Amino acid sequence: MDLVIEEKLTGVVIGKMGLYKLPEIGFILHPAYWGKGYASEALTLMLKVIWDLRPELSHIDADVDPRNWRSLRLLKRFGFVEIGRREKTFETHLGWCDSVDLRLTRPMMK
Repeated sequence: MDLVIEEKLTGVVIGKMGLYKLPEIGFILHPAYWGKGYASEALTLMLKVIWDLRPELSHIDADVDPRNWRSLRLLKRFGFVEIGRREKTFETHLGWCDSVDLRLTRPMMK
């Protein structure tokens, strides 16, 4: 499942979010739109869709480069908790990146 994130007024695609290797969620947003609530709004909707469409999932995982403090803060605000750290997990144009592994447990039904 892969969804685009659009700027509401213009319809310009500013990022994407998806459910990748089950049960891992990921997202990327153009730097010009960081800190403006777009990732928070997209994550709210994505979590609702995942929980509604995938009732068999007991949790959702994410892994974040520890230097990406905005994503770490966002995920923790949504209830993700750190479950581990790994070194040199993926390579980008910046070189090798480490990972902070996080997990969100499915909320109890009311």
